[in-house]
Amino acid sequence: RVLCLVDGWYTLQAQTLSKAVIGHCAIWINNTCVLQPYGHTDDHSTPSANINLFLKRHDYIQIRGGWYNSDLHSHFQITRMK
Repeated sequence: RVLCLVDGWYTLQAQTLSKAVIGHCAIWINNTCVLQPYGHTDDHSTPSANINLFLKRHDYIQIRGGWYNSDLHSHFQITRMK
């Protein structure tokens, strides 16, 4: 869980490797799902989520769902837009 410390617009990006038709790398804000990507085949795919949101101080971000345990194939990034 990541806590927002400064009000503002943010870009949230998550990506992982998948080998199943299930929800992956879903972005949740304050216990509400705002974006839910899916792996689309039983073969390897790369579900990704990208969203711009206005976050307030003390909002919290979570990535839920399937996640491939590899820094090479999985990524989560938050960028504050200016």
